[in-house]
Amino acid sequence: MSIVVYGLLVSGKPVAHEFEQNQLKNALDCCENMRNNGFTHVVMSCNYDGQVGKDGVDSVKDGKLPDGTDYDWRKRR
Repeated sequence: MSIVVYGLLVSGKPVAHEFEQNQLKNALDCCENMRNNGFTHVVMSCNYDGQVGKDGVDSVKDGKLPDGTDYDWRKRR
């Protein structure tokens, strides 16, 4: 797994910097440096191999997730 920091130069040219998974601090510093140096749309992305399950919730029916577990999250005001 790696962490990739993407940003756009003022000219619109995309730039990417890749970091190993144990270099999160360096990736965050890279984001900050890019933002401070005029890059736009600076984002950090990774594909975490240890992730369990799918991203997000794709459906909830009768209070259950697709795998049958209860979904009881409620927004509190």
